[in-house]
Amino acid sequence: MATASYPMPILFLAILVPILLPAVVSSSPSPSVTNVNGSYTDLTALLAFKSLLSDPLGILAGSWTSNVSFCRWVGVSCSHHRPRVTTLRLVDVPLHGPLSQHLGNLSFLIMLNLTRIGVAGLIPPEIGRLRRLRFLDLRGNGLSGTIPSTIGNLKSLEFLRLSNNTLSGQIPPRLLQSMRNLQWFTLAWNELSGNIPLYLFNNTPSLNHINLSNNSLSGPIPQGIGSLPMLTYLNLSANALHGSVPAVLSNLTRLTVLDLSFNNLTGEIPQRLLQSMRNLEWFYLAWNDLSGNIPLYLFNNTPSLKNIDLRKNSLSGPIPHGIGSLPMLEYLSLGYNQLTGTVPPTIYNMSRLQVIAFKSNSLTGPIPNNNQSFSLPMLQWITLSRNNFVGRIPSGLASCQHLQVIFLSYNFFVDVVPTWLAQLQQLTYLYLGTNSLHGSFPAVLSNLTRLTELDLSFNNLTGEF
Repeated sequence: MATASYPMPILFLAILVPILLPAVVSSSPSPSVTNVNGSYTDLTALLAFKSLLSDPLGILAGSWTSNVSFCRWVGVSCSHHRPRVTTLRLVDVPLHGPLSQHLGNLSFLIMLNLTRIGVAGLIPPEIGRLRRLRFLDLRGNGLSGTIPSTIGNLKSLEFLRLSNNTLSGQIPPRLLQSMRNLQWFTLAWNELSGNIPLYLFNNTPSLNHINLSNNSLSGPIPQGIGSLPMLTYLNLSANALHGSVPAVLSNLTRLTVLDLSFNNLTGEIPQRLLQSMRNLEWFYLAWNDLSGNIPLYLFNNTPSLKNIDLRKNSLSGPIPHGIGSLPMLEYLSLGYNQLTGTVPPTIYNMSRLQVIAFKSNSLTGPIPNNNQSFSLPMLQWITLSRNNFVGRIPSGLASCQHLQVIFLSYNFFVDVVPTWLAQLQQLTYLYLGTNSLHGSFPAVLSNLTRLTELDLSFNNLTGEF
């Protein structure tokens, strides 16, 4: 195509490009570029982006060339109606360096996805000019500094993911004030500090996913979270949040994941917290300082629950019987609390349960000792150590052919070392120490070829080993 077809004289371009892009003096615009429709603005923005990156594999160098329309460059998509960039998507492409402020000139951009490309430095505040942007994903990079408050200008945004960087400072108080269409919001795995802004979620009715985990956020959990009708995923774990678990979270009827673990939450678990969460699958409050009883009817309307983790708190009282009626439950961890009483017998007959972890409580009573009252076909891990269990080691464990870990030490079991343990060919850890076991060591246990740790210490065993 003849160069005379350009509306803008080549001489003017030759002067302008070196001024805007010193690192790409040799670049020349694609033959399809014009000034009238703004395409040249997009071209210069893309070249500015490229000019700051090292591109060690030559992926951009081989594709982003002047003899091909930028709409056909790798990672770039344009509108069907005009040559304007609507998508810049480079995922897992090693491109090291800072982000160019000229990205803010891609005024027709709908998607900006630069996941795990190795960029570092600040997030350009000019990104806040992209008023059409719906999808912003910069996760898995080395971005640092604060979150630009200008991102709050992106009124069309539906997806905002800045996780797995080293962003610091506070979350801008008005970051989400204009994002009524926002559905996905994650800032996880950064170095953010300060309170979660009190009104951050007061104008985000479309939100279905919030993940602020693994930061250094403090202060209370905002009450406004309880007014998000579409929310399905809430993860605020591994921060320094304090105060109580807001009772208004019980309004989240669509929730499938609730993870508030690894914080400094205090007080009691709200009585009706899970009353309307029939879709809830993950319930994690572990590693806090919660106290009081586990509410008696907490799990009576949660038929979808697969994982319960309440370990490392100061919970007391009995284990609620409703847990034994959860048909989907796979993981149950209540260890390191102050629970008392006997274990509800229905827990020993849960067809999907893989992990029972009750270590370091004050639980008592015998464990059912026959296959009719003890049937856990999927069980892989059972730890009942440091309680007050009595009676015999439950023979129902013999039918748990997936069992890998048995921790029953520091109880008051009175029994011989069972020979049926030799049937558990997946067993790798067996801890029966500090009980009242007697008799000799069964030679058949030498058939446990995967066993790596065996503790029978502080019992009353006799004979040769």
